[in-house]
Amino acid sequence: MKIKTTHIIALFLSFAVYISCGEMPEYAKKKILYKKYELFIANMDYLVKSSRNLDELAAKVKKMKQPKNLIYLGLEIDSDETRDIIKKVKWSSNIFYVSMGAGYGSIQIGDITVPIVIIDKTTSSVKYLEGYTIYLERKQD
Repeated sequence: MKIKTTHIIALFLSFAVYISCGEMPEYAKKKILYKKYELFIANMDYLVKSSRNLDELAAKVKKMKQPKNLIYLGLEIDSDETRDIIKKVKWSSNIFYVSMGAGYGSIQIGDITVPIVIIDKTTSSVKYLEGYTIYLERKQD
């Protein structure tokens, strides 16, 4: 596996967020996020298992019912390649921390900082995909 400069920067920024924030906030913990978005994750998992290849999966994902606060959904083909399937806004930078399948951070859209929660799910049921990543705008509960 090649380590790219972007991986090192992402790791550093993730570590900086972790150090500055201490432990994972309650709203970003896996147990909380996976419960809140249980139906969406179950639908994604079903589409992954029922699709024959990446293109078929991408087409199905674009048509599925999505949470209103969905900002991004990417399919991780391998550790070096992710295909953006849904990207509702273009951001200039992001800072995030992900641990054990869930996380939080923010994206910068012009002068606006948008807080996000992250679902990072690995898949072992198909050979063409390692997992998927979802960014959702964090709404104050």
